[in-house]
Amino acid sequence: MSPRTLRMRIALVWLLLAGFVAIGAEAAGPRRVLTLHSFGRDFAPYDTIASTFRTDLARRSAEPINFVDANLDLSRAPNEGEERFFVEYLRARFEQAPPDVVVTIGPPAARFYLRHRSELFPATPLVVGALDERILKQLPIGPADAAVAGKVDLPALVSNILTVLPDTETISVVIGSSELERFWKAELQREFAQFEGRVGFEWLDKLSLVQMQQRIATLPARSAVLYAYMIVDAAGIPHEQRAALETLRSTASAPIFGIYESELGKGVAGGPYSSQKKRGEHMATAALRSWGAPAPSQPRLDVIGFEPPVYDWRELERWKIDKARLPPDSEIRFRPPSIWEEHRVAVLATSAALVFQAALIVALLIQRVERRKAEREAQHFGGRILTAQEDERRRLARELHDDVTQRLAALAIDAARAQGHAGSSAATTALDAIRLGLVKLSEDVHALSYRLHPSVLEDLGLVAALKAE
Repeated sequence: MSPRTLRMRIALVWLLLAGFVAIGAEAAGPRRVLTLHSFGRDFAPYDTIASTFRTDLARRSAEPINFVDANLDLSRAPNEGEERFFVEYLRARFEQAPPDVVVTIGPPAARFYLRHRSELFPATPLVVGALDERILKQLPIGPADAAVAGKVDLPALVSNILTVLPDTETISVVIGSSELERFWKAELQREFAQFEGRVGFEWLDKLSLVQMQQRIATLPARSAVLYAYMIVDAAGIPHEQRAALETLRSTASAPIFGIYESELGKGVAGGPYSSQKKRGEHMATAALRSWGAPAPSQPRLDVIGFEPPVYDWRELERWKIDKARLPPDSEIRFRPPSIWEEHRVAVLATSAALVFQAALIVALLIQRVERRKAEREAQHFGGRILTAQEDERRRLARELHDDVTQRLAALAIDAARAQGHAGSSAATTALDAIRLGLVKLSEDVHALSYRLHPSVLEDLGLVAALKAE
């Protein structure tokens, strides 16, 4: 077999293999992601994490994704029959092929899945999310699994309250009575022990939500409220976290402080918080890694701490909290925009119009001043022209009167004398005519001089001269 033939056959084999891979990929369809929700898909505070996870994973994945949501509704402890029924449902749902990755939202869902993992999808990668690192340490996750946990700094919550409200004497802690909330109450009591002697704590886990609302509405002065968890109240009634917060806030007699990012703008004053969006994004990263890389030898653990403090401007104003007491790196949100921020375009347009109008007025005033100045100069120049003309007439009149007229008179006199000595009558007649002509010419020159500049005009002025005429 020639080398060329061998190369052609190898190329043909590669083409066939590529076609089989493409057909297999097409038959496999989109990636399937099973999301187990502890309390329902829209249950706060886990809803923000789940929503961010779905959105970010769909945006970043190069393959289409089919999301399958399963709501366990574990606000109460399920009995063995209910758990068995749910396990059978999941097995039937993925009877043809297991999901590509399983994602749990909240501690109850993680515990449920790990209890039944061996009979569900033991080889499927698992991403555990929406829980605290304290709970994560109690879970038997496998080496191929990933976990995104939060690190809630409980003492920082109290320190924040005492920083912005240093006169606080009592902190009422809102927390329910479910199994998860009982765990957190124990953790809160243990870590708040360091504040004994500085501030007192009132625990509301023995009250229904209605009773909590009544209690918070009548708190004494120098009190604050820490809104921790509200899943199930003492009356056994489940509550959605943000809805319960809004109920308590409507009649609260003291400022409320919370833990989660999604509670900002819903009634809490603010402080350091746990970013649910960041957790959702990290969970999407973990899911992408789970089907795009070889299985690791140990679990991938991602712990996310508190974000810098953020405060609600409206709550600070409502409770008259001094903003100078906020930590230096704080952010204030929901501040009403100033007139400049809200109407910047209108202010700029109005200012530009006013500046243009002012400039136009100034230009018109300058033009008016210049015009009047020009008019005055024109009048002055015109007067000077008239004066120059009158002076010239006066000069001509004076010359005619003082020089030409006198000379003509002298000639007339000389002609008269010559007539007296003339011998013949013809000479006498000629001289007489010359004399008469000179007299007539002298009179005409004198009259012309008077018309050029009447002496009465110079002696009496224009008005008197006009009246004299």
